[in-house]
Amino acid sequence: MQSKELFSQRFAVFRSEAGVASVLGATCPHLGADLSRGRVCGEHLRCPFHGFEFDRAGRCAAIPSEGRPPPRAQTRSLPVREREGLILAWWDEHGRAPSWEPAALETQGWSTLHTRRFELRAHPLSTSENSVDLAHFSSVHGFEALEVLEPARAEGPYLSARYRFVHRFARLPVENLFRVHLWGLGYSLVENLTPSLGLATRLWVLATPTRPGHMELRVGTSTRTRLAVVEGGEQSPWSPAIRGRSLGRATTELIARFALRTLAADVSADFDIWSHRTHVERPALAKGDGAIALYRRWARQFDVSPEPPANPGPTLHTLRARA
Repeated sequence: MQSKELFSQRFAVFRSEAGVASVLGATCPHLGADLSRGRVCGEHLRCPFHGFEFDRAGRCAAIPSEGRPPPRAQTRSLPVREREGLILAWWDEHGRAPSWEPAALETQGWSTLHTRRFELRAHPLSTSENSVDLAHFSSVHGFEALEVLEPARAEGPYLSARYRFVHRFARLPVENLFRVHLWGLGYSLVENLTPSLGLATRLWVLATPTRPGHMELRVGTSTRTRLAVVEGGEQSPWSPAIRGRSLGRATTELIARFALRTLAADVSADFDIWSHRTHVERPALAKGDGAIALYRRWARQFDVSPEPPANPGPTLHTLRARA
């Protein structure tokens, strides 16, 4: 059981005895107790105050006294998807059903998902925009020899781009191929290939607004358990047909943890900028800035204000990672 502040509201995140994850509004509609202080009873969440029980849809399913549950005894339930070790929750201010979700990923042949969580002052518009802000890759993160392999393209709630760059580790130049997948403003996935080492890694950057001007940022990594065979830099490391040497579980987990430390350090370099950034509605863009104009046109569909929102538009957010 977890108590989470999401979109300026309090929610209870719990798993039923059958193992199903649910997200319910934490204020009991009976007399206002905090449901996240209650307990799980079978498939229900039991209020700690008067024992009202709520099902995963947020309906009061049972009361300890005689009679039926009051018709208005219902709390909000967020649609949930659990996949790739993440619990994803759909938010729509008006309660509309999900209209899209990220493409599913193959998890067989990949390490455990490793995550780290941060709380900071920032807006999801800024965190996702970094994916197409080419100039900041060198000025903030020190990437070298950046090359756009596939320009940013947007299709509905999905935006993608592909780059090549050099990142130095202990002063040694290491080439990386980097494909970005954005699904809404809350879910960013990077598929990274290091050709010289044959390492394929998935990197997640997941933003969830908590209250106006603040958000929870969760980053995560997972590594392929077999080395990718790359011929001429063209063969996809994500193809199931690839049969490279097995790394072994211990080595794979070690690499995934190292990748998490590297990702967390890279993302942390942006924190001070995000925290003190002012949104410029009509930026004076330079040639080397990347597809920022395209990104902002794409982001408008999520109906978010550039100012810190209490209730952003329909989008998908990550509540927690599953161990």
